[in-house]
Amino acid sequence: MSDLLFVDGAPSLPVDLDAAIPLAHGGTTFSRDTKIGLFWELYGRTAADSALPISLTITPVGESLLRRAFRALRIAPKLSPLNIRWQENGSSGVLSARSVLLDLSLVPAGKYAVKLEVGNNPTAATSRVIEVK
Repeated sequence: MSDLLFVDGAPSLPVDLDAAIPLAHGGTTFSRDTKIGLFWELYGRTAADSALPISLTITPVGESLLRRAFRALRIAPKLSPLNIRWQENGSSGVLSARSVLLDLSLVPAGKYAVKLEVGNNPTAATSRVIEVK
């Protein structure tokens, strides 16, 4: 599996690396009012009748001292990870491109670890830390 590439999410998501490169976002800081795309490539071949499990987890990180104090006093809600899981056909070939769209208006401002896991192999995972402002 390749590393994650953040791309502009409008008007559509790229279907291959050549289409993704001009849409690449130069950094890991995003505005809350945007939709970003996550692009990655899968390498290898699986059986034609297999289902490939994919998991995308977005976890808040680096909570400030003030935010932790508010959460302890139950003034602020506890931030919990967002986990999305789905299955795809695993028989798409030796190289296959994938992309999903994230609507950042649905998460509060802050830092997040974005982790993508493919299959049941713990080594088939990649993650990046982003900041939503």
